[in-house]
Amino acid sequence: MPYCHVQEYERNSKRSHGSHVARSKNPEDLKLFYQLYGHGSTKVLLIIGLAATHDAWGPQLIGLCGTDVPNEAEIGESEDGEQEEEEGAGSDRHGSGGDVVLESHGATVEDCLSTYSEGDRKSNYDIKEQTGNGVQVCTFDNRGVGKSSIPQHRSLYSTKTMAKDALALLDHLGWSKAHICGHSMGGMIACKLAAMAPHRVSSLTLIGVTGGGYQCLPKLNRTTLSIAYRILRAKTPEARAEVDLDTHFTYDYLESVVGEEKRRNLLFKEYVRNLSNAGMQPKHGLEGQAYACWKHGLASEELHTIRSAGVIVTVIHGREDVIAQVEHARKLARKLHPVCRMVELPGGHLVTHQNTDEVNEVLLDMVRAVNMNVQCYEWEKIDANSYGEVSKIPQDEGQGETNQQVQVSSPPLQGRLKTSGSAVSVYAIYSMIMPEWVDILYVFPFLHWTAKVIQNSL
Repeated sequence: MPYCHVQEYERNSKRSHGSHVARSKNPEDLKLFYQLYGHGSTKVLLIIGLAATHDAWGPQLIGLCGTDVPNEAEIGESEDGEQEEEEGAGSDRHGSGGDVVLESHGATVEDCLSTYSEGDRKSNYDIKEQTGNGVQVCTFDNRGVGKSSIPQHRSLYSTKTMAKDALALLDHLGWSKAHICGHSMGGMIACKLAAMAPHRVSSLTLIGVTGGGYQCLPKLNRTTLSIAYRILRAKTPEARAEVDLDTHFTYDYLESVVGEEKRRNLLFKEYVRNLSNAGMQPKHGLEGQAYACWKHGLASEELHTIRSAGVIVTVIHGREDVIAQVEHARKLARKLHPVCRMVELPGGHLVTHQNTDEVNEVLLDMVRAVNMNVQCYEWEKIDANSYGEVSKIPQDEGQGETNQQVQVSSPPLQGRLKTSGSAVSVYAIYSMIMPEWVDILYVFPFLHWTAKVIQNSL
């Protein structure tokens, strides 16, 4: 199984910086279980939330790299003697040609998407256009859950510590930089990672996230009190699945009909199967992760680091989220102005599943924008609908197969970039002259107005 030994990379990092290597509090080195999907030069790290495991990202894997079958499964097939005769046909399984079939649950890509996507998948969602974007994705189990190590004491859990885990994983993979996306607690971890090592972040996407502490508390009403009581009493996969559905999705979504069966029943079977395969999270693992969320917070210096890192940020949130209140997400987005865009969707906490198409498009938007060198302070001003389609870019002659990359080709965005190019240069000059004061352009109205005049006159 693929594991990252966290302490090994932490020790190497301290030695490279000439720091004293302290003895770990853990009696054993902490291990993170991870999986890689897809192939390409664009790297994406997905960080899951409290009590969830890496496979909760299934819908996003399909949207980003076209498959939820881990790469090690491909290797296993190619090494199997019985598969040698079918090697030529099998090479199309995850490539750009042929029908894409997922064998993890004996289902096609379309079968997997039909369960999650809004309105039983939009009619304009073509899976063949979504596969092979030149993107490689890594998902992993956070400490405290799944196949990763589960420390006993809650002092070994914090969003900062878990961000260091993620950085160790990037080192293990040899990724100098990646698009970072986190959901719920994973979003808190992603914020810490961006504040600790902004040079490792290509873009930052925060889904269903809050500022931690008291913001982790849902609104006190009959529904949330009932959910809290049921979570404490859930001792079996079936009981946990029932409460998780009410926690993660909206009532209307669960009561909608897919084929001849309610979506609630379909998802219930999926949840029970996943919980049974992964096993119920140990109590000390759940308590440790919850403690990390409660102790989480971003200092003004950390917020400033993220804002000034030259990284585009998107906050995605479901308006009907009963776990993480949308007001707190809006507050975080305002604190990350002017480099942050807020995207609100009509869904619950697991908006990644309830609004799969929309979330996946936002994630691809982030990749497109970075590939086009969109400046972070222009990000929130660009219309999300202005992005172009995924197109094939042939490699240089002699390099073999065609590599699919994400491009922005629409006239609205191209025009925006051309007209703002001079203003970008002016802003860059401001940054060099007074890097610690550059945010003053957005604080004082007069200087903000001056910047606008300069931009319009160029």
